[in-house]
Amino acid sequence: SSAGDGVARGTRRRDKGRRRSRRSRRRRRRRASNAASAGRVGGGSALTTGASLFVSRFVRSVGLTLASIDRAPIRLKSLSIDHVFETHAQLAERISQHYQMQVVFEVYKILGSADILGNPVNLVSSLGTGVTSLFYEPALAMRESASLSSVGRGIARGALSAVKHSLAGALNTASKLTGTVSGGLG
Repeated sequence: SSAGDGVARGTRRRDKGRRRSRRSRRRRRRRASNAASAGRVGGGSALTTGASLFVSRFVRSVGLTLASIDRAPIRLKSLSIDHVFETHAQLAERISQHYQMQVVFEVYKILGSADILGNPVNLVSSLGTGVTSLFYEPALAMRESASLSSVGRGIARGALSAVKHSLAGALNTASKLTGTVSGGLG
């Protein structure tokens, strides 16, 4: 029995050694393949190497910029279930489906808040706030006092707010876009 164990151990060691050498050969082949595809081996021209370097930098910067999301207004609707007569699994599935659908409906807000696009959701929100103020402030002034001077002040406040919010939204979007471009170049 002792001799049989020794033979089995020797066989196991040999098999382990073969597996290691196969793994190292695979690793060497993968490295060579990766290096060749990157244009580093096999006479790749400087143009090819420069282009692949540019593409890899661009992809890296886009990935980092896409990861930068600013103030995404995500709101998930609640789920209300009355008189539940379901198993735990059915209830969990129902809740899961509801919130998955809610997230799908909100994805556009996440993508729209990405800095790579200049955060268009914030731009539209700022413009909307400005337009709302343009009409709300004069209406509020008319409701509080019917005097012509207070209505004039309301119109001025509304117009100032509209200009302020529109400029803030446009400049913020321009800032995000130029930040994306500068991040891609650096």
